[in-house]
Amino acid sequence: MTNRRNTIQKDLVKNAVYEMKRHVTANDLLFLQNKKCTNCREMNTMRGLSRKLYLDLSVPTEEDQRSDQQRILEALSAEGVKEEVHIPVRMLRQLYPLLDRAGWKITVSLSWNGEKWELVDIESGDTARQHYGLAVDLGSTTVVVRLLDCNSGEILGEESCFNKQIQWGTDILSRIFFCKDDRKKLEEIRLATVESIIECMDKLDVKHPVSRKCLSMVVAGNTTMIHFLLGIDAFCVF
Repeated sequence: MTNRRNTIQKDLVKNAVYEMKRHVTANDLLFLQNKKCTNCREMNTMRGLSRKLYLDLSVPTEEDQRSDQQRILEALSAEGVKEEVHIPVRMLRQLYPLLDRAGWKITVSLSWNGEKWELVDIESGDTARQHYGLAVDLGSTTVVVRLLDCNSGEILGEESCFNKQIQWGTDILSRIFFCKDDRKKLEEIRLATVESIIECMDKLDVKHPVSRKCLSMVVAGNTTMIHFLLGIDAFCVF
């Protein structure tokens, strides 16, 4: 495990719960396991924190000189994406020569950042059915991470480990008082929380390499656990 990958995974976990209570309902987070998609259009109606859509873009001509960016945005709108979509510069840099080589047939990955969709990946061809996400149960004793197929809701794998916060007490109150009014100790608990989730992710990687391609993560836990994950003093909970 390289330091770079650890940093990426920690950033992913740190931002996974960004305003989730304000913007996401339970039905948005966990797809119904019995619901099966029969076609892409039905699949695209399953709302969540991420989406993958196949786009068959029109080839530029002398009569159609729209920019690549505008071509993609208009195609997304035609596929039913009505919210604002932001394409960052790092993704714009990939459009050429990827679009030419892909014959203007691509799959785009969108991630909800709390305010709008952000285009986070572009692939050649139709990979819309390769859409995966992680569901994390952040318990005070045990952390469980599930890998899900975000199209069908099927659970593809599950791993668990002990919450590394236990070193500061088996009960939540001991942990709350350990880091009360101490930013350094609070950061120790936050990092232990992140490391617990990463341990489960690493276990999933061994059995299910596709887990590295997850577009979204949802973390559920009690109020204290979420405070610790975000590095917020949980004494107010007590």
